[in-house]
Amino acid sequence: MEMVSELGKRYVRVDFFREGETEGIVSEYEYVIMETSKMPGLMEISKQISDGKIYLMFSVCGNISLEHKIRRDGLNLDIFCNFFSQLMKLYENMQTFLLNADAICLDTQFIFYDEKSGKFFFVPVMERERLMSEKLEKLFAFFAEMCPTEEKDLLSFLFENFRALAEENFDPMSFMRHIVSYKYQNECSSVEMKPVVFEEEDYGYDLEKTKDAEEEFESTGFMKTFFCCAVLLVVAFLLAYFMDYDFKYSLVSMAAVVIAVLLMARKTIKLTGFSLKRKKP
Repeated sequence: MEMVSELGKRYVRVDFFREGETEGIVSEYEYVIMETSKMPGLMEISKQISDGKIYLMFSVCGNISLEHKIRRDGLNLDIFCNFFSQLMKLYENMQTFLLNADAICLDTQFIFYDEKSGKFFFVPVMERERLMSEKLEKLFAFFAEMCPTEEKDLLSFLFENFRALAEENFDPMSFMRHIVSYKYQNECSSVEMKPVVFEEEDYGYDLEKTKDAEEEFESTGFMKTFFCCAVLLVVAFLLAYFMDYDFKYSLVSMAAVVIAVLLMARKTIKLTGFSLKRKKP
């Protein structure tokens, strides 16, 4: 793998055949998928034949290497988590397309960064024989070296997770998810949680006012009810007198109506005595 320039453009050039091998480093299926799928984070790929050899060419465009960016701008939590978030998506997409995701090159000189879009780009066909844990271990060592002393939390996180790379059941995908989630956990822990204050909202009903209303309603309501009952008794008397109804039975029936009305009025007065206050967040 080497950097070359052709017609004013920069490329990463990789031998299609390794020394002493007759089988290419990628199959025809893998090459077609990488050429046509346009996976985020995958560098644009093409084939070139020069001096009787076949090369895979990865276009660098105007991007800068990860090593150059970190040495120039330094390392912080945003860059660290952004890098692993994009690497994780590419790793997952390559697995979905049945590509060898462990072949992604993690050499900082051959990982490129687009300063306009903030995206990282990777060469996916190098170092097949090396385990992903070994490549991540080397990458972590670089990040730890470049991490400024003021980034104490990030530096501590790097050393804490460095040991996980040596585990026998190491899973690259779970490891990268853990790294990406670290940023959100760190942001949540720095947020000050303020208690929720509940304010009392008054809808115009007050217990004391309701009691006063009860008394007023009881006096005025009783008088109105009594007046209506008196009118009904007069009507009953007139009906019994002019239409030859039995006055005794008419009087008894109307008395029963009056008693029922009085009881209902009294019940209504008692039911009005409640408070309608509630709390709102």
